[in-house]
Amino acid sequence: AAGEHPMNSAVGKAVQEALAQVEEGVPFTRDGLGPTVEEWLWYWHDNVQARRVRESTLSAQEVVIRRHIVPTLGRVRLRDLTPEHVESLLVRLESPTFNSTSVLKVHRCLSRSLVVAMQRGLVSRNVCVLIDAPTPRNQEVEPLTREEARRLLAASGARRNAARWVLALATGLRQGEALALAWPHVNLEAG
Repeated sequence: AAGEHPMNSAVGKAVQEALAQVEEGVPFTRDGLGPTVEEWLWYWHDNVQARRVRESTLSAQEVVIRRHIVPTLGRVRLRDLTPEHVESLLVRLESPTFNSTSVLKVHRCLSRSLVVAMQRGLVSRNVCVLIDAPTPRNQEVEPLTREEARRLLAASGARRNAARWVLALATGLRQGEALALAWPHVNLEAG
């Protein structure tokens, strides 16, 4: 309109919004519509999480983002993400080949990224909290029989990490615990 201040126009408002986002450290998008879920997740992963979590957690989140979230929700604009998008993703993941704990990890990763997006004004709500989080199912553990344990020890005996298998079988350590065990954790005097 004639005499209207340039920053009052729709374009001017979009420019102001984009500049405010850049000042807040939000990833800039050329179209001014805000980041897609994929753009936001990678920004959050590389800039926020990289300073907060251990390398192993960062690697696990990278897999969750790349394999599970981005293929389904990556192109959705972050501000357009709905609870139904998230539910659809989780339902798609729930299968006999993808355990319920892994589905929960996908939910948590997306939800944590949305908490930061809310803090930065990219979204008005965390849509993950509007749906029920997946509940991990307890799976019955089937311990090895004596014969299976003997075969495992015999097969690992010639390998350099044979002690890891002996320790795991003797103490009941889970795989992650046995692999993370370091010498400072071992006290031979105290047993």
